[in-house]
Amino acid sequence: MSGEIPSFAKYIFLLGFITSLIFGVWAFISPESYFAITGWPLEPAATRLVGSFLIMLAFAAILAFRATSWKDVELYVLMIILWTLLGSIALVWSTLVVPLPFIGWALTGLLLVFFVLYLYIYMQGRSS
Repeated sequence: MSGEIPSFAKYIFLLGFITSLIFGVWAFISPESYFAITGWPLEPAATRLVGSFLIMLAFAAILAFRATSWKDVELYVLMIILWTLLGSIALVWSTLVVPLPFIGWALTGLLLVFFVLYLYIYMQGRSS
């Protein structure tokens, strides 16, 4: 049927909601503890800004989870594809400039996994 959301996409939207909410609230409320684990230089204002963005993505993910048509989620999916691609590039670039602990590469890997998942959702959604 035309305009349907791929069935597995709902699970990915829910996973995106949970992941974005956890990292977003953590970065927004306690940037110091976030930096203690990641080893990145402490920039509380920038981290809270990223945290607020991730909380916004969590909100968008739950709206996408509740949506019923591809038209309702297409922009969200494109936004996440762009975010995960640019975020991955930024993390790789930063990690190459300032060597960071393993967690930096783990977060990059997480973004790349979401990039692949959302790209697949987009290709499936466009073909339906």
